[in-house]
Parts: sequence; structure tokens; C-alpha cells
Amino acid sequence: MDRRFPLTPPLMASIVSASGASVVCLVSDDTLSPKGKLVLMTLLLTGYLAVEVGRLRARRPERWMLNPAVFASFLTIFLQFCVGNALFLMPEEKVALVGLLPDVTPAILKLMLLVVLGAAAMWTGYWSGIAGAIAKKFRASSFLRRVLRPGLDIRPGTIVACLALSLVSRLLMIRLGIYGYSSDIDRMQATVSFKQYLGLAESLGKFALLLLSLRYFDPAGGGRQGRLLVAVLTVEVLFGFLSGFKGNVAMPFVIVGIGHYLMRGTIPWRIVAVVPLAIVVAYAVIEPFRIARYSDDAFVGRDVGSIADTMIKAAFTERDSYTAEDIEESAGTGVAFLARVSMTQIASLGVAFADETPLPPGSPRFMADILLAPVYAVVPRALWQSKEMSRHGLWYVREVMGIEAGDTSVGMSPFTYLYFAGGAAAVVAGFFFIGMAQRQLADVFIPAGGGGLIVFLFLFRGTTLVDSVFYSVIIEIIRMGAIGLAIQYLVLRAPADPAGDTA
Repeated sequence: MDRRFPLTPPLMASIVSASGASVVCLVSDDTLSPKGKLVLMTLLLTGYLAVEVGRLRARRPERWMLNPAVFASFLTIFLQFCVGNALFLMPEEKVALVGLLPDVTPAILKLMLLVVLGAAAMWTGYWSGIAGAIAKKFRASSFLRRVLRPGLDIRPGTIVACLALSLVSRLLMIRLGIYGYSSDIDRMQATVSFKQYLGLAESLGKFALLLLSLRYFDPAGGGRQGRLLVAVLTVEVLFGFLSGFKGNVAMPFVIVGIGHYLMRGTIPWRIVAVVPLAIVVAYAVIEPFRIARYSDDAFVGRDVGSIADTMIKAAFTERDSYTAEDIEESAGTGVAFLARVSMTQIASLGVAFADETPLPPGSPRFMADILLAPVYAVVPRALWQSKEMSRHGLWYVREVMGIEAGDTSVGMSPFTYLYFAGGAAAVVAGFFFIGMAQRQLADVFIPAGGGGLIVFLFLFRGTTLVDSVFYSVIIEIIRMGAIGLAIQYLVLRAPADPAGDTA
């Protein structure tokens, strides 16, 4: 037994869960105010995540920062349900400016208990004997040994082919009016049967950047094709701006940084420093564009020149109107940031709705969709026209939040989705599954190296930033796992092949 962590993961999870339940259910409001309970729950959750991350770092220090359980603890849990809770301790008038209510309701406290249960279940699933046994079976699998390429010898022409397909798909998406923030809602609905395939082709640009990064930072014969790496990075950043999403501007730098960390095991601080700078620049350019996109009569969302022209003009033109961004600025940068990352209040609305109101006719089939997710993953919409369309965000706005106007949708959080599906038991089962899936990535694909790293990165997002529509996580694991295996097999050469540079 590790003296630094005398409590086993299941025992630790049980103590934390029982403590959270005691705070919410047993401590009266006379003893501790609702805000005091929220603070205590937040500290309990933060401390528990810190202990489990510390346990993982002590036991498995190799590439621990890219462990999917660590990332999920930060992105899905800590950032959205711990950091954002600072809003409830800020002046009410500032919080109200960003459209939130600073009151700590019983539903918020219940949601926090569900988050604690989910976090405990995720880490218990990760450390569980069954997850370890499955990983051992996968590692010994003759299929994986045959399919996974051990090295990073890229087939000639792969990079060019990926870039060409990505460029063609992006230009076609723009022409169809379904690219990024310039998309037209009617065109999105009209192309629903095939736009996902264009999206996959578009992602090949980032895949090419990933391949180049892994190859460039590979200590065994790396350091080649640096100019091509810079060129592809530049193209990805430019299309990130054209997409109208700030994350797409920063993501290419993140990909390069991940390639460096995976291959060399050290943090590329210069690249890390560029990421916040890229976000600041993206914010200065993209926020005015989002306003101009709806106010400029000359804007044509199906023309690259019009998108770029509107973006450039908006970035250098003073605004006359008072926008939501101005309101957030008046509230303060800190409050605006917390309001953007926090999911606590929005997610709690669904918890209250589930407890007080029967699901209205036409609501999503939450549990049925989870059970059908493996079938959804393999049967294309062209053959199954009635397949679920992930309308949950729009349904949530209209039914739960009571907002009828427009086509706005919001994420309800995976905890709320699972609570709709089957209460607290579904939350525990769902995140236990997530933990087991994370263990497979960490124990099977990272140690495999070569093609295993590619499969790992294909599956990374779905198991770290857990989607609010939980059944889509299962779909992504199945699809991205199969695609990752197929692509690494096709683009990497077997060790017996003669070495060659990628065109």
C-alpha cells in the first residue's frame, strides 16, 4: 500500500460521496447556509479530484498530464462545476449582468451531489480491477498486434492527400452554407444526412498537423519537415478564424504541443505561452465578426471572400450598438469568464425539472438513446431516417428553460442528461463507464506508441470533454476508435517497408 495514499480508490470514493450526501441532505440551513453548503461541496470535490490526480501521478508518472482521467477531471468537472461556482460569491449586481441568478437553490446543491457521485464513479471505474483486466486483454489481443503500427513511418503522399481533402471539404461546406459560425440553420438541416462526413474530411487537416508534429518531435530521426509543419499550422489557424470559433484558432497550437509532449515527455512552454495569446487575438477578431455576421447586409456566408472581408472590417470598425459582449465587459472580465465556463446553474434547472415535472410528449428518449448508441454509431442516417438528431439542446431551452423564441440550444451537462435517463444510479453507471474507457486509452494505446498514439488522440476528446448528450460519447468512442485504427493502418508503413519521407 502506498503510504502517501492509504485509502484505496473505492474507499476514498465512498467517503467523499457520503460526505457530499451528508452536506446536502443532513446539514440544516440553520447550521450552514445554502451558499456555505455550496462552498463546502466545491472544496470537497476539488480536494477529491486533487487526491486522485496526485495518486495517478505517483503511480504512473509517464505522460500523466495527458491521461484522459486527468483531463476529464479538469475540463468536465473542475472547470465547469468548481471554478464557475465562484460566481455565487460575487456581488449580485455583477452576476445579474451576465444573465445569471446568484441564489443557491436546492437543485444546485443536488446537482453538486450528482457531480461528486459522478467524479467518484469515474475514478473508481478508472482504478477498478475490471478496467485493468479489460486493458490486459486488449494488450494481448492478436488483432491489435496485427493492426497497430509500431512506428511513425508515414506513407508518401499522406500529408498532401489529407490537406487536399480537408481543403476541398472546407470550401464545399462554405459553399453549402454549413461552415462554422457562418452556417445557415436551414442549410444545416437540409444537409444533415451527409454533413458529418464533410466534417470528418475537414478534420483531416488537423490530423495532418498531428502527424507532422509527432514526426517532427520524434527523438528517433525527427526534426524533419519543419517548414511544412509551420505551413500547415498557419493554414489551420487561418481556417480557425474563418470558422468563427475561438477554440479553432487555438487548437492547432494545442495539437503541436500535444505532439511535443507525447514524443518527448516535456512541456513545450513556448507553445503553451502562444495558446492564450491566440485566444486573445481570436477574441478581438471573432467577437466583432459574430455581431457583423447578422448586422451586415452585404455578408454572404457561402463565400470565402465575403466571410474574410466582413471579419477584417468588423475587427477594425468601432461598434455603435450595445451588445451582449459590452454587457459582459461592464460586469468585468473575471465574471464574464466564470459565466462562460460555469455549468452549475444551467445544469441544475434540468435536475429541478426532472424532480418536479413528468417529461412532456415528444421529449428525447434519454435511456433508450444510450442503449441504442452502438446501433446509432454503425447505421448511417441515409438508411435510418428517423434516427435521433441530438435535438436535446433545443429541447432543453424550450421545455426546461421555457424559452420559445429562436433556435438557440444549450448544453445541459452529462450529469443532467444521465439524471433524466435514470436518476443518480444512471450518473454513477455512466461515469463508471467513462472511467473504464479512459483506462483503456491510458494502458493500451499510449504504451503502444506509433499508431497507438494516433488512436489515443482520436479517442481523447470524447473521453475527456464529456458531451452533454451522453449517448453521443458512446457513438464517438465506437466511431473514432474504428476510424483511428483504420487511418493509422493506412497512413503508417509497417516496419518491414523501406523508410521514406512523406511528400
